[in-house]
Amino acid sequence: MQSMDAGQEPSTSYRSLGSGRNAYLNVRGTAVLALKYRDGILMAADMGGSTGPTLAYKTVERIKAIGQHSLLECEWRDNFHDDACDDGNSLGPKEMHNFLARVMYDRCNKFNPLRNLLVLGGVKNGEKYLGVVNMIGEKSEYNYVATETGNDLALPILRKEWNENLCFGRWC
Repeated sequence: MQSMDAGQEPSTSYRSLGSGRNAYLNVRGTAVLALKYRDGILMAADMGGSTGPTLAYKTVERIKAIGQHSLLECEWRDNFHDDACDDGNSLGPKEMHNFLARVMYDRCNKFNPLRNLLVLGGVKNGEKYLGVVNMIGEKSEYNYVATETGNDLALPILRKEWNENLCFGRWC
């Protein structure tokens, strides 16, 4: 195996070591926050990637647009973003959420799960959608989501302050 310097992105050959099973680096982010508000969906994630207690990567992009109506956030750094229908399709967020749940469930049934938590948000035809899919394909819809460190720090505040008419900016 090749050695890697801090800040260097893992190569594809390092992530799949030839056994046909997932051998990903244990690269994780520290917080994801997503919530529905009056005018749409707000998603935010840190860009640091940690391998255990060490910040190994400083620019890990974890939120990407998939299709025309959805944003996808992957908690772990892997190539899932590249495989997640980034072809400009017109699937709405609900349909994409169902599709991602089936992909995760299928991989789990093949004893090769993608060890990831997916947060999907989007708006289509004025309908806001925010959902989560775990590594075994279970899916849920939420009004607000916080993962990792955000689960401990932001979730209590979101529980107390969130409402359907939440807005941002000076025109609230």
